[in-house]
Amino acid sequence: MGKLSSLLLGAATGAAAALFVQSKKGQEVAQQAKEWYAGYQEDPAATKEKVGEVANEFGQTVAQRYAEFKDGVQSGDITVQSVVDDVKAFSEKQVETLTEKFGSKEEVVAKVKKAVTPEEEIIIEMDEEVVEAGEETQAELKTLPKVSAVPAGFADKKKEEE
Repeated sequence: MGKLSSLLLGAATGAAAALFVQSKKGQEVAQQAKEWYAGYQEDPAATKEKVGEVANEFGQTVAQRYAEFKDGVQSGDITVQSVVDDVKAFSEKQVETLTEKFGSKEEVVAKVKKAVTPEEEIIIEMDEEVVEAGEETQAELKTLPKVSAVPAGFADKKKEEE
């Protein structure tokens, strides 16, 4: 998968996650997480045990899915092209969902431009010394006094020694 495809897949996944968090189901998940944390605070040992059980079940599920995937690849049911097609279909569905929620790409760009473009003209006032007859002139550069790294009188001492 190329960099552009990866970027698009990442953007679609991020957008899907953002939509999920804002959805009713996402809010339910957030509420469940809050309740889980409250339960953890009440009885950490019981919560750790429950998490261990869930992690064990998850590990078994992952192992089972991996075996199914491996068998599918070995049998030829799962190919690179079938995976690419699945990712493409998923991405298209995400773009469709985003378009329904936010509008077309052009509409989103127009909304962003409107949001970041000031409604009033911005005026920057400058000193008259800097601007003459509508042309900018370079202001005089202020420099620090000359600083020497050699201590004062060092040159005189050097001459005396010679």
